[in-house]
Amino acid sequence: MIPTSIIALFCDDIREEKSGALTLVGVMGDNVKLPPLPDSGSNVRAMIPRLAVYIRLNFDVEAFLATPITFKIILPDGTEVSAGGVSEQTIAEARTTGQRGNQLAGIVSRLVFGGFVLTQFGRITVEVDMGGNKYLAGILNFVPDETAHEPASS
Repeated sequence: MIPTSIIALFCDDIREEKSGALTLVGVMGDNVKLPPLPDSGSNVRAMIPRLAVYIRLNFDVEAFLATPITFKIILPDGTEVSAGGVSEQTIAEARTTGQRGNQLAGIVSRLVFGGFVLTQFGRITVEVDMGGNKYLAGILNFVPDETAHEPASS
């Protein structure tokens, strides 16, 4: 069994409940259709008012977990955006929590982008680097919605 698993889910919002539980709102499928923006002379092709990314990393409490852990978002045009990481203290705390009878420890990270702008359609990937080893955590593919019509001009 592989002692580490990582997944990224893309959604509209991530809400924290009073109990501390997280609610993912509007979890997206693999392909998201977006209406293209009218040609305004800029290089913006589409805009998403809000994009949230839920990243969950599970690891065996007995296994060595390579550090540091950092997250990166790679946009369709190849632009790489650093998206933070996980401190050694957080890893140690997760390991302690996992030792309370659960073989797996978990770490959750949340990323929220407001006014997310795409200069081209295509894939967004979430990459996790753990001690120099890169893991693909998730992919979201943005495609133009061919059925969307621009408002008629008068």
